[in-house]
Amino acid sequence: MGLRCSADTLLRRVINTPETKQSGAPHVGIDEWAWHRGHRYGTLIVNLDTHRPLVLLPGRDQRTLATWFRKYPEIQIVSRDRSGIYATAAREGAPQARQVADRWHLLKNIGDAPERMMYRHIPLIRLVASELSPKKSPAPEPSVPAASLRRPERLKQQTRKKRHQRWTEVMALHNKECSFREISRITGLSRVTVSRWVRSGTFPEMSTRPPKRGLLDPWRE
Repeated sequence: MGLRCSADTLLRRVINTPETKQSGAPHVGIDEWAWHRGHRYGTLIVNLDTHRPLVLLPGRDQRTLATWFRKYPEIQIVSRDRSGIYATAAREGAPQARQVADRWHLLKNIGDAPERMMYRHIPLIRLVASELSPKKSPAPEPSVPAASLRRPERLKQQTRKKRHQRWTEVMALHNKECSFREISRITGLSRVTVSRWVRSGTFPEMSTRPPKRGLLDPWRE
């Protein structure tokens, strides 16, 4: 953008900007944003009717949030995730408002549920798959020098190597009886990822999606 200042300076100026009086915001959405993922979070509240931000808060303090809600008695709907802090703050600061789960988190939870179920049974699924598949002695794959690989393939290998190293670190900490919270703090991964990796029992490969069909595909040979 051609602005000669750091990202932190921009955030400070946004935060220190005098708060303008917002009127007519009966439907608001509240969610967190990350200063440092897995460590420090702030709060963003938006007007769901205009899709514009109402306030950007540097933290998730319950009292600060409740105080903000009290300034706007016209609020009727608070859309949020399942955070207990946001639920309590809205209940204390806007008791007249109805709290609902936002659509994004509902859809994400629906998508995550079968994935978590599958991860819990990965060892059994692989065992059954190996018993059902025909027994073939795999032919040795020729080793391909990294220099001869294309750039996307090299990047894919490097990403997998780093991901495997992090998975190994997570499993080592788990074997030392570290809690999910402690592993998350040490590695910088979310507790959801830590929990999923530990319960899978084996290294979870990244799923690959087939390329999307383009408009010209029906005419390709």
